[in-house]
Amino acid sequence: MKIVKYLLASLIIVLFVVGCASPTIHKTAREFRADTSTHSIDTYVVNRPYRDVVRTYKKMTPRCLNVTIAHHTTNVKYADNGTYRYTSRVRSYKNRTEIATQKFQLGLEEYAKRGEIPKNGIYVLMVEAEPVSSNKTKITIRIRNWMYPPSEFVTAIKGWSSGEYIGCPSFE
Repeated sequence: MKIVKYLLASLIIVLFVVGCASPTIHKTAREFRADTSTHSIDTYVVNRPYRDVVRTYKKMTPRCLNVTIAHHTTNVKYADNGTYRYTSRVRSYKNRTEIATQKFQLGLEEYAKRGEIPKNGIYVLMVEAEPVSSNKTKITIRIRNWMYPPSEFVTAIKGWSSGEYIGCPSFE
């Protein structure tokens, strides 16, 4: 009886550790958007027409958010060492436009070939713009709770949304 209890307790611990250590890998932007347990959400309204926000997203995203960056940071909470390729795309729907950004660690191509991770990497950032009125746009930013995108991405997108900054982020 003690052996059964010991084995059961061990199994529960293993399942808990594996569950906590194995983050959800979303295969699509829709899955990422729907699973609110994996990201933080920031929503606000800008005093800028929706069409202007979308025009800026479409102009700046391909130019500024498709980059390869080498990260070498370590702190108490999180270590991030490697070279990452960020792939961002803009899609417009009837009353919504989104920027979806994926992060792919170079050297993990075999995992993508086997379908274990999406071809362009893990979804780490999603921005949605929706019209509120003729001169106001609602912005929703979703940032992955692990494998964060560079903060410079978010700063640039907030500037693009408001019209206060129309440039590419610097990663120096």
